[in-house]
Amino acid sequence: MDAIRGRARNALARLGSTSEAIAQNLRELNIRGHVGEGTCCPLANYLSPRLELPVDVLDDGVVVGGETYLWGWTAPEQFVREFDAGRFSYLVEPDRDQGEREVITP
Repeated sequence: MDAIRGRARNALARLGSTSEAIAQNLRELNIRGHVGEGTCCPLANYLSPRLELPVDVLDDGVVVGGETYLWGWTAPEQFVREFDAGRFSYLVEPDRDQGEREVITP
């Protein structure tokens, strides 16, 4: 698991050292996600294909392939908190349900 930890750290480091840099790089990569959903937030959507493992992003760390790792530095942690609080709204994936809905009347 140390190899996975190293790959995750390297992938996150490439995004930047501040929450703003992380958000900007995710935007440039056209990676979005859902607020409050750790398995499909922007960081999970960024990390999963790079690590080739399922990722669940938590407030204080990340679960990769069933192993939990604490962030160890504040930029990803700060990004997650700010994204979930509504900052970086341009990274929010539009709801899948925004299309037309069939109305069923009794």
